[in-house]
Amino acid sequence: MGLFERKIFIILPNSRSYTLRFISQLIEDNGGLQADDTESIKQQLIILINDTFVDSSQKIADTELFRRELELDATKLWKIIVQKKPLCVRASCISEWLKLGEISLTADRLIDLEEVDLLGDSQVSVEGVNSINEVPSEEVQYKSQSETAAGSHASADKHMDTGENLPSEKLSSPSEVPTERLTRLIDEDKTSKNELLIKALGRLAKRYDVKGDRYRSRGYKLAKIGVERYPFEILSGEQARREIASVGSSIARKIQIILDTGGLPGLDEAFDLEKKLNYYTQCHDVGVYSAKRWNLLGLTTFSEVSKKFPEIFLRDWTVLFGWSYYEDWLKRISRAECEEVLKVVKDNLKQIDPEFKVELQGSYVRGALECGDIDLLFFKKGLDDTGEIGRVMERLALNLYDKGYVNCFLQLTTKIRQVFKHKITERISKCDLRIPSDDDYPPAAEVLKKFYLGFKLRSEFDPKYLQVKNKEYTRLEPTDQFMSLNSTDHPCRRVDFFCCRWSELGAARLQWTGPKEFNRWIRIQAAQKGMKLTQHGLYRGETTLLESFDEERIFELLGEEYVGPEERNSIIKKRQKT
Repeated sequence: MGLFERKIFIILPNSRSYTLRFISQLIEDNGGLQADDTESIKQQLIILINDTFVDSSQKIADTELFRRELELDATKLWKIIVQKKPLCVRASCISEWLKLGEISLTADRLIDLEEVDLLGDSQVSVEGVNSINEVPSEEVQYKSQSETAAGSHASADKHMDTGENLPSEKLSSPSEVPTERLTRLIDEDKTSKNELLIKALGRLAKRYDVKGDRYRSRGYKLAKIGVERYPFEILSGEQARREIASVGSSIARKIQIILDTGGLPGLDEAFDLEKKLNYYTQCHDVGVYSAKRWNLLGLTTFSEVSKKFPEIFLRDWTVLFGWSYYEDWLKRISRAECEEVLKVVKDNLKQIDPEFKVELQGSYVRGALECGDIDLLFFKKGLDDTGEIGRVMERLALNLYDKGYVNCFLQLTTKIRQVFKHKITERISKCDLRIPSDDDYPPAAEVLKKFYLGFKLRSEFDPKYLQVKNKEYTRLEPTDQFMSLNSTDHPCRRVDFFCCRWSELGAARLQWTGPKEFNRWIRIQAAQKGMKLTQHGLYRGETTLLESFDEERIFELLGEEYVGPEERNSIIKKRQKT
């Protein structure tokens, strides 16, 4: 039995860095489970805090930035903390406990999360939040006391962020909004109303994405897509609410203001700051917290950051490859290229074990014309040993590396580190940083159950056939270009390998097909019926497995009609509408 058997962990505010992902792997390898949403959080919970957020007195440093980095729902997390009072320690305790062979806790090592204002001075009380199994409503508004007292810029920001002081009735004229604080997005004489809305909603989505508010960002992204697909001109917010499934009443009020005035209060005031933060956060493994910290110090490029904080690029070395392939990893991927990558992987997998199977997952399976990355699921009939699956994936990844398809690894096993170490050293040297000693090199696991890769098709594949017409994406600043490994013909792509037990194939397909909104919805349906759904299967309570192999059977047991992958985007919009 592993040291962390029957224990559930969450890492706060998130587990994006290489070091924290390695800690996640240690937890899993020793029998523990890392919860990926609040619905998974039950008993035996231990909360791990990223050490960079904990000061010498075991307090959370900079609670505002800590909140911004949170990936879990803050209100539900706060309710769990208050009700269950879980143990809370630094993330580095995991490696210390493994060395000791026991979970050792002393009062001076504990962190009191109840002292942290996770809700940001929200007027929503713990007693008043929705039940853990309910979907948060778009209409729940948060009014921050600090925003109220922060002057005109914060006031404009508050109107834009929450809409709590916007009138609920239709706005009929621009005079109802302070004209001196309005910025017209584009010349209405040269564009349609729909194009105006698409631009504004896209900017709002990006704004909240940079701020770390994924819930609101997702809402604006869905509304933007809805407007893009709507075949008629939108003349009012009420029309958008009534005709477009992804537009609720709050967004409809903002749409009305945009139509009446050509903009929103505060929309452009902080746009320059957002662009600066966005430049950093679009790099692999760079979070909002780091981006804000660097910006506050007046740093504007990765090269400036590397000189000011060289330890970041040595500790979280994957950022170096995010910087090197910055532009490539922002380019969209055509379905044709996804299929070519799959074919290369399949052909090489057959040489290792012809009985192994690999499938495309993610947005490709949902019918998307273009994808952001490529997810591949590996399994073999009758095989439930994830260690063996992991070793096959490792061997495959190394073969593809030898043949020039894999350009970089973003996770290390002992074998991968041996062959890839010189590439890490080359990137460190290119950045003019101190070359670490062998003892200081990044940690590596013996076996991994997932592999994050940079994958590039070779010259025999026609680039015109593979590429899509990419929308405008952020370019590296001139002073950062010296690290670029980007390509104009065959871009490097983000490709992820995931292992799957044969007995859990249906549940795994359900998990990796997505989208996240659908996964969240169906897990909530399970929780409301006294069940738990994870990528490992559907359970009654915590331990009684009901189904894991047959995806359609999972829907049947939940009392839900089966929803095919192509319908899973639209089903969420329909549920939101009703």
